[in-house]
Amino acid sequence: APMEMSSKKQVSRFRHVVPTKNRKTRDPRFDTMSGTLDEEVFDKRYAFLHEERDLEIDELRKAIRKDKDLRSKTAKQRQHQKVRIMDEDERRAAISRLTQLKQSKMLGERKRVQREVQRTARKAEMEKVSKGKNPFYLKRSELKKLELAKRFEALEKAGKLEQYMEKRRKKNATKERKLLPGFARRERTNGPPTGF
Repeated sequence: APMEMSSKKQVSRFRHVVPTKNRKTRDPRFDTMSGTLDEEVFDKRYAFLHEERDLEIDELRKAIRKDKDLRSKTAKQRQHQKVRIMDEDERRAAISRLTQLKQSKMLGERKRVQREVQRTARKAEMEKVSKGKNPFYLKRSELKKLELAKRFEALEKAGKLEQYMEKRRKKNATKERKLLPGFARRERTNGPPTGF
């Protein structure tokens, strides 16, 4: 005999009277229907955002510099000019925003250089393949070396290579100093050890 269903079972409040299609949301970042991202085209289309970012960087720099100048003046001089200085929270927010914008600009530049290096390497390899050579794909380490060379060229053109190298030397010297045996003792005493 067929099993009897209990009549005391509660009926669902959400009954499907009319069957409807479930709407599926799709994320265009991971959906193939949206196509693939071409970063070159993306950068060209949204180049105005880079210009906006540069303007914001300039404005923040000016505001921070002006605030610094105002802080150096006396209260009477500030009152005479009828300008107010930023409070500490505003100042911190402006400095952190400026840092964030500078970092995003630097990251964008680095990515652009990476794409350029990859494009030139790929182009040169395609030419060699068309002449009959077997295809050879550069390793990530080789691409990094090419990118570093490109970055050094850009620094040299801007005249900042020596400044960059000095910074790197200081950083490396600090790292090496930390590896020395007496470093922990020097850290606690906040000074050079007595034996030196």
